[in-house]
Amino acid sequence: MSCNRCGNCCRMLFITLEFAEFMRIMKRNSDAEFIREHWTIVVGDSRHLWFESSESPILHFTCSAFDGESGLCSAYADRPLVCRDYPFYGKSAGSIAENAVPMQCGYRDDIQEAKENREKVLVG
Repeated sequence: MSCNRCGNCCRMLFITLEFAEFMRIMKRNSDAEFIREHWTIVVGDSRHLWFESSESPILHFTCSAFDGESGLCSAYADRPLVCRDYPFYGKSAGSIAENAVPMQCGYRDDIQEAKENREKVLVG
């Protein structure tokens, strides 16, 4: 199914890193300018939004480039790698936890299908 333009991936941005580690990466990342310009950190625990459980720290951001009415990015061509790779980030669909994406996300079907196909191969 892939992206269905629900916008939930951009409505709430989550990074599972300690803040100090995130800032260290930002200093050497080519997307840092975009992120500094558009992202605002939200203070508080946001785990209850769609993460079932997590021991990792979760940084929550909003993005000024996200148009909540249309569900689209106003800076789509210039969006950072973390946005371009959502939700796979270099991993296969079958290795992504379903609860790592919002319920309405079209990628959830891709993730579920990949897991079912992997199970069929394993069972034989």
